[in-house]
Amino acid sequence: MSSMKTKRTLKVILISILALAVVCGASVYGILRFAVPKSFMLSVTEKNLLEEAKFSYEGNYKAPNDWFKKRGLYWQKTIKNNTAGFEAVWDKEVVFNTVYFEEDTDGVVLFRMYAKTNSADEPWKLIYEQDRIGAQDICYTETVATTALRVEILETNSVVKLDMMAVYNLPKKDTTGFKVSQYLRMDNTDIIDKLGDSGFSGYYDVVTDVIIFEMLYVDESGDLRPYGGGIEENFDANFAALKTIIGVRNVRIWATVMFDQYTTGADGVRAKDLDKTTALLNSKRDHINASIKAFVDKYGFYGIDYDWEYPQKKAHWKAYEQIISDTAKYTKVSVAISPWHFDASKETIAKIEHFNVMCYDLFDSRMHHSTTAEAAFAAIGNVVNKLKIPREKILFGIPTYGRATNGSANSWPFYGETVQEIDGEFVGSLGKWSNKIQTFTYKEGGMEKSCAGYLNGYAIVRDKTLFALYADIGGVMIFRAKCDSSYDYEYSLHRAIKNTLDEFSK
Repeated sequence: MSSMKTKRTLKVILISILALAVVCGASVYGILRFAVPKSFMLSVTEKNLLEEAKFSYEGNYKAPNDWFKKRGLYWQKTIKNNTAGFEAVWDKEVVFNTVYFEEDTDGVVLFRMYAKTNSADEPWKLIYEQDRIGAQDICYTETVATTALRVEILETNSVVKLDMMAVYNLPKKDTTGFKVSQYLRMDNTDIIDKLGDSGFSGYYDVVTDVIIFEMLYVDESGDLRPYGGGIEENFDANFAALKTIIGVRNVRIWATVMFDQYTTGADGVRAKDLDKTTALLNSKRDHINASIKAFVDKYGFYGIDYDWEYPQKKAHWKAYEQIISDTAKYTKVSVAISPWHFDASKETIAKIEHFNVMCYDLFDSRMHHSTTAEAAFAAIGNVVNKLKIPREKILFGIPTYGRATNGSANSWPFYGETVQEIDGEFVGSLGKWSNKIQTFTYKEGGMEKSCAGYLNGYAIVRDKTLFALYADIGGVMIFRAKCDSSYDYEYSLHRAIKNTLDEFSK
């Protein structure tokens, strides 16, 4: 990290690969990191306010002077139900809204930040809390005016080494064109029953692009077909209800098209057949295009979102690129991609309006899914530096569901399940800061099991939105609508995105 100057750029070093992804059904999960030796730059040129602070420390620590410049603030013992940390004190009031950390050890399990106040009743006000720091962490504290910042580390799982810390007052940005896409599963109850529901319609105060998914697939004849389950019979009514809910708000409506063909083996197991899908795209190309175009024209969709998980051979990619290029001649195209692989040409990438990057089902060494370090800094760094996707085309995926910390493919806690409506008021068990359900019960192999479930809570979603703004990418993507709480709940994840954008928009 270069030394802090009045004008500097915050440099984020991406983390190396530990293990390969594990493929399970249509989902990819596992301990996944990225081997990206290049740097990933956030657009932060503001002064680090810690340069003007004086420090005092608690706990068994070792630190050089100006450690935040030179690296190397160590807590030499693990911490359990105790407090270590430090205070940064200024000789005048400072204003900030963001704190950035780099941790070499990933040992922090619980930390809090407090700002000094002038109140005798509350001399220190809690401004931030999370369950980890990790290799990189960007923390939105809201706007704070104070003369001192206190960082408390309450629990660790190893010796802790902080490599770097910065306190910034980040400026407002021009968010014109910043997109918030949302995947919405449409069936015979999801939309019609939401008419008049402010907890659902409020989503579209922040969403700019809604993508109707798991609705359409290309069959073996090359025809575009609904998946069933009442979709075909109720689609017109649901679609009309969605447009009524959106009203005059400027929200573009997309439809996801799936390609996957399947082969049933001798053991009776049905599995995706990439070669079969490729053959279909090649042999029925004109018919497929005509079928998709007719659907777009009939309903007036803004564009088609393609989701093929995942081409592997050159032949697969050639067929995929061809259908993308064909579609781009008559409508807009977006694609859903993983953060680690998209092997299309620059010419094809130029024809795609945006990329919905699936930054979830990524487990770190603690089996936490979609953390800021893994699923923001590392994942988007890989998309920019290795996949060469232009930043303005990247929509950074934020999950509204969680995963069990044992890696089970059968446990999917929803954020909305942590919130209850009691006497007209919404009460959430995670509150403003938490991400973890201590005991999540699910079924696997006919047996009831339980494990801790890790989600993205309100605070981490605000942090990720801030990350997207200062990574200068095109926006964020929500997967998916149904898993969030009511928008009427103050800590709704859609509301977390909206609140952050409102705070930082010019």
